[in-house]
Amino acid sequence: MAYALSRVRRTLAEFFTWWLDQLKSLLPERLKRLLVPDLAELLLEVQGSRLIVHRRDGVSVRELGAVTLDEADPKTVKMALRPVLEGQPLDHMRVCLSLAADRALRRMIDLPAAAEENLREVVAFEMDRLTPFAADAVHYDVHVIDRDPESRRIRAELMVLPRATVDPRVEALRGFGLEPEAVALPRRGTGGTAWRVPLATNGTNGRKFVGRNATLLLVLAAALVVTGLWLAFQRERNALDVLDREVVAARKDAEEGRALQEEIARLSSEGSFIVDKKRDRPTNVEVISELTRVMPDDTWLYRVRLLDQELQTFGYAPNASALIGIIENSPLFSNAQFRAPLTRDQRVEAEQFHIAFRVQRKQQP
Repeated sequence: MAYALSRVRRTLAEFFTWWLDQLKSLLPERLKRLLVPDLAELLLEVQGSRLIVHRRDGVSVRELGAVTLDEADPKTVKMALRPVLEGQPLDHMRVCLSLAADRALRRMIDLPAAAEENLREVVAFEMDRLTPFAADAVHYDVHVIDRDPESRRIRAELMVLPRATVDPRVEALRGFGLEPEAVALPRRGTGGTAWRVPLATNGTNGRKFVGRNATLLLVLAAALVVTGLWLAFQRERNALDVLDREVVAARKDAEEGRALQEEIARLSSEGSFIVDKKRDRPTNVEVISELTRVMPDDTWLYRVRLLDQELQTFGYAPNASALIGIIENSPLFSNAQFRAPLTRDQRVEAEQFHIAFRVQRKQQP
């Protein structure tokens, strides 16, 4: 039960975080600074076998203390952190893993202006082209630096951290009771704000906002209701558009299905015709069997050739002329005729013949 309640609280916290971020992006900068001041940050820096804890308020950073990590039990480290973190409002602070700038891959990228609307998704899709890593192997963040309306292009700064570098440290900090939500990186060569690369698995970000500014929730509730109604209207309109497209597609599919059914019927008819024709034609085994049956015992063949529906026979018989009548009496053979003059072979005392006839089942009267 406790685990289920924890999951519910985390889901609600993530919802409120998303909601406030969306509303915050609509506020003017001056009002944003008044209603939503910057959170204090807890910066966790691992140096060798030491974990150093800093607190950042605005631009000022001060060290709170350090603990030793050498082969220490996580419970021991957790106990050692208590005096360091004493008095710190962790539920209202952003916890970040602090890393040196050289741990990250930074590059400038050029993209179409249309990519800005879904910038993170576009960069994730192109990650293996822009960097040596796949999107699921890194934590990353990207910010627009410059826009060129004429060429409809944007320049963005991409910061990439391999998971192999970050995740083991994050897991270790979780074992100490700390849940980093981002990685803090200084900007090399500039005096600007440090990078905050979000972690895909952070779970504390939402807790920093819940209950922090109830007045802000009341002020912006009306904007959320209006936005919700507008979004509902847009969804309905989009649903109607989708339904219209589906009706057109279904009508087209029905027409294609009818044409396909007619084609199937035509091919089936043609197939039946071929099957019937093939059924009327005897098989090779039947032909050989019938030929063996009708030929007299004193007749032998040295060559047989079947060309389409014509069977040509070459052989010797004491009376080859009588074979024409014998063949014509067969239910499978017809139109028997000599293809070469009869010659008598004195060596075997028989007539050599070449007789051809048609192979086809005769219709029963």
